[in-house]
Amino acid sequence: MSSKRPIRVLIVDDSSTYRGLLSHVVNADPAFEVIGVAQDGSEAIRKASELRPQVISMDVAMPDIDSIEATKRIMRECPTRIVAVSALINDGDAELSMRVMAAGALAAVKKPDHLGTTEFEDARRHLLTTLKAVVEVQLDDMPVAADAATPVAGSSRPVRVAALRGHNPYQVVAIAASLGGPKMLRRLLSALPREFPFPIVAVQHMTADFTEGFASWLNDVSLLPVKSASEGDALEAGVVYMAPAQAHIRLRERGRMSVCDSPPVGGFRPSADVLFRSAAEVYGPAVLAVVLTGMGSDGLDGARAIHAGNGTIIAQDEETSVVFGMPRVVIEAGLSDAVLSIDDIAATLAELSEAN
Repeated sequence: MSSKRPIRVLIVDDSSTYRGLLSHVVNADPAFEVIGVAQDGSEAIRKASELRPQVISMDVAMPDIDSIEATKRIMRECPTRIVAVSALINDGDAELSMRVMAAGALAAVKKPDHLGTTEFEDARRHLLTTLKAVVEVQLDDMPVAADAATPVAGSSRPVRVAALRGHNPYQVVAIAASLGGPKMLRRLLSALPREFPFPIVAVQHMTADFTEGFASWLNDVSLLPVKSASEGDALEAGVVYMAPAQAHIRLRERGRMSVCDSPPVGGFRPSADVLFRSAAEVYGPAVLAVVLTGMGSDGLDGARAIHAGNGTIIAQDEETSVVFGMPRVVIEAGLSDAVLSIDDIAATLAELSEAN
């Protein structure tokens, strides 16, 4: 029998039915122990301080102190890993989940519902996987309410585009992100000028139901239009294309995209490896790839293809990554041409507008 102590979880939900259901789901996994429940934001703040859970499952739609304010208060008074959990009753709930992440939550997942269905099982599994994943995040490294207005500390400096490997003119920017990525993508896009000269194609690991709300949330701060990629889309300069829910995105000849639901790669769909490999095949040295925060190694094999094709790879630094897994493996494999803070990545990309 393992001697490892279970992960301590606080369940926050204004519905007694869901508090009971979520407590049952979490306690059924021996990796967890529900140490308390809260029915609103004020109780969540108090119990976070009293019980000191390792992670909080935070309902996004609550009365009294709402989930956004509760998350801000918890992150300010007793920093705790928070996962936003939404029933997704309407599109507004998806966008609200994004706002809870902006306030300090690390991820957003769909609330398990419709007991006994495949949908319930998928949501249950994703909730537990996410709760386990965020526990790996070091509290000292968690950005607090990392919104577009406040710089994130970093030890790196912007890199002049001409100093990057290859000295080649770029034609496309490809971005990979996972856990912690939504806030970093929002921060990055908010800093890019309207005249950005190349298309940006991004893979963000995310629950399917949040994709449209995510694009809307990014559009709120981006001067560049952000859209979910569609089959056959022509790549346009200054447009951000997000891989759609549960679909891979590939770049094709003549600047078009292919969207498909072929099997997951390395457990992911969309997969950064799929995007990166296709970018290397089509654009060769004209690819600028960016690997942002995330767990695991999605993007590593694709980064090898980009590197072999003389493309350029920027990895986010450890100091500003929520989880350093994806950037770390690229750096340790000797594939990165620059390792930068999130703000310095933004400054480096912005320079592309000045150079064209």
